[in-house]
Amino acid sequence: MFDLFIQFLPLAILLLFFTRFFLLHKQGKRPPVSEKMLRPPGESLRNRLDELNETMIVALAYFAMVSCIFSAIVKTWSAATTSTGMLVTLLFGILCAGVLIFLGRRVYRSVMDYRNYNLGFSGERFVGEALNKLMLDGCQVFHDYPADPKWNIDHIVVSSTGVFAIETKARRKGELPPGFNNHVVTYDGQSLNFPGGRELKMLEQTRINASWLSGQLSSAIGESVSVTPILTIPGWWIERKSKDGIPVLNHKEIRGFILNRSGTILSSQKIQRIVHQLDQKCRDVEF
Repeated sequence: MFDLFIQFLPLAILLLFFTRFFLLHKQGKRPPVSEKMLRPPGESLRNRLDELNETMIVALAYFAMVSCIFSAIVKTWSAATTSTGMLVTLLFGILCAGVLIFLGRRVYRSVMDYRNYNLGFSGERFVGEALNKLMLDGCQVFHDYPADPKWNIDHIVVSSTGVFAIETKARRKGELPPGFNNHVVTYDGQSLNFPGGRELKMLEQTRINASWLSGQLSSAIGESVSVTPILTIPGWWIERKSKDGIPVLNHKEIRGFILNRSGTILSSQKIQRIVHQLDQKCRDVEF
């Protein structure tokens, strides 16, 4: 066992240094610019993807090391000549097997989470690119508004026609039998009907986001601010069965909906106060 320890000691030291590097790599010298930037589309998800990348790399590195140790222990156990040596080797083998199972499960969960977060990140970035064009029409666009550490509002557009809280939901398209459309979702004002089933949570989350933002902005500027919720599902064709319910739009329809919306026109002074509050919250990305 001592020979086994000596054999894998350099590898263990290397992996400990490797882990230490990942824990400290963000700690560097002071950046050249102290001013913070606005959050780009999907900033929260991008940070989460970075964390998952680090978790998977470290877990895989340790998985490789423990696998080598486990293989060497099996060889040592088969070559053991005393019952004590066999027992000690067996105990170490069981311990390594448990560690391998733990690391394997962690890598698997990280891979599955990465797929889902990456889908959401790509969806928010895709919609954000379309929304940024609204700035050419005089609108103010903000992304990834941090409501609190656990959730955010994907996009906010401030226009003379109102304030809009936009929730992006990227959804994969599954394989369906011939004759079915795998790109069409029907909306009856109460629920979304995808080819794979009925969906309610997307609509509820969009309503909650807009209501919460309305309360926050109204409190911040001391004046009532109405926020219109919009749900967008990039890549899907929305087939509307009713005019009721919150707007559910393809990303290409959002610009026309915002610019052509009738109703109360926001004054430039009110827009300026709203934008100031949003800018303060969204400008937190360091150089």
